[in-house]
Amino acid sequence: MERYYLSVVVPAYNEGSTIARSMNMLFCELDKLSGDFEVIAVNDGSTDDTLEQLKKLKADYKSLRIISYKKNRGKGYAIHRGMAKARGRFCAVIDADMEIYPYQILVYLENLELSLKNEKRLAGITGCKFHPDSRVDFPFYRRVMSMCYYKMLHLLFTFDLKDTNTGLKIFRTDRLKPLLPLLKVDGFAYDVELLSAVYYNGGRMMTAAVECAYSRDDRRINVKSVAKTFFDTLDVFFDNIRGQYKLK
Repeated sequence: MERYYLSVVVPAYNEGSTIARSMNMLFCELDKLSGDFEVIAVNDGSTDDTLEQLKKLKADYKSLRIISYKKNRGKGYAIHRGMAKARGRFCAVIDADMEIYPYQILVYLENLELSLKNEKRLAGITGCKFHPDSRVDFPFYRRVMSMCYYKMLHLLFTFDLKDTNTGLKIFRTDRLKPLLPLLKVDGFAYDVELLSAVYYNGGRMMTAAVECAYSRDDRRINVKSVAKTFFDTLDVFFDNIRGQYKLK
């Protein structure tokens, strides 16, 4: 049952040193909303003090909800857990590092509501680093990886999205919730699986520009994680062919 105008899911893994700053940035923007909102922070088995920092923030931000579990399961699993608990009419997802500036949530939300007046099949909006109006400050190797991954998606899938993995998306919750039981990917290919399910069931996504800046040396993106994303994406491709994402 909807209780809020907007739910924002924030997956977090070992963000103890930055989570307070990130949440302050996020709430500063969300407080500009006229409707009620909730923030669902998902502690994905962090080994640092992420959970303790979130608990401290809870005292200042009453609309903050915390989901936590001991074993690290992956970004996709964290997002899935957060979305399943969302109680807003709309549900946004943003990375915990706030490399993508959170003011854009409000921009996406306004654009989604306006677009729904003319396009009833619209399920949501996804950020796109390749959008002509995007302003991104990412290292060269990250740009190359993104472009290579896009080329792979272009070969495998029919939906015309140049960038599936940018860490800001917003969905209509009524379109989102029925799809969640169909999803199984826990890692970085979760975005592709979710968007595949949206399109398989007749929905569509808009793309929007993003403003983001690289702020840290992220060692989570390594050969192992790239290989897992590759094989998970292939699994999504074959599941899509087999009709695994069709709603009953």
